[in-house]
Amino acid sequence: MDLSFGSSDYWPTMNAVITKSIIRCGIWIGVSSNKDAIYSKFKSNEVAINALVGMTLNFTENTKTCSIMAEKNIDLSNESNWTEAYTWLMEIAVKIKQVKDQFGI
Repeated sequence: MDLSFGSSDYWPTMNAVITKSIIRCGIWIGVSSNKDAIYSKFKSNEVAINALVGMTLNFTENTKTCSIMAEKNIDLSNESNWTEAYTWLMEIAVKIKQVKDQFGI
């Protein structure tokens, strides 16, 4: 699935941390001259973004990168949970794309 945001300074990210039973989906803002402006725009709309996604996202900022991440704890070592994990990732990916479209730069 291509979730790229085109020619922007930020990218979608999805991953599964199987050993910690966590799946994540969000926006990663890399090192760029625009990083602070991009993150600031998202952060200033945090309440509206959380409402759009339907959960509280983790907004993280450090000197090199920033991210806006949804996380779900799920036992990924149990194969019977994989359908639930996949469905959650796809639903959140669509919502993250809506966040980018509505609040992105």
